[in-house]
Amino acid sequence: MRIAVAALLMSAALGVSGAPAADEGSFVVIVAASNPATSIRRQELARFFLKKTGRWNDGRGVVPVDLSAGSPVRSAFTRAVLSVEGMGQISSVQNFWLQQVYSGRSSPPTGPSSSGSPG
Repeated sequence: MRIAVAALLMSAALGVSGAPAADEGSFVVIVAASNPATSIRRQELARFFLKKTGRWNDGRGVVPVDLSAGSPVRSAFTRAVLSVEGMGQISSVQNFWLQQVYSGRSSPPTGPSSSGSPG
């Protein structure tokens, strides 16, 4: 069974203007209802998002979901979470994915579909 981790869905933390709230370190990680996880360390979340780790401890797969490069939520997530993997800027993340794709190792996370589920 695959589990979707939509790490970038943080609409409650967005203000009316669309800018991230003051606490950029708070994100909602969405998993399947059957997943017993109640919290996750930034390092583990970053590794899931970057597809360096693809499974939970119980063996179930992880499916990261991304937002567009211009999204303020994505920018906040990059600074707060991906910086633990040395990628605190979107350009660093984009370069990482280019290297992964061109080397045939991996592809970047997909964006949410119009229904809001991983697509």
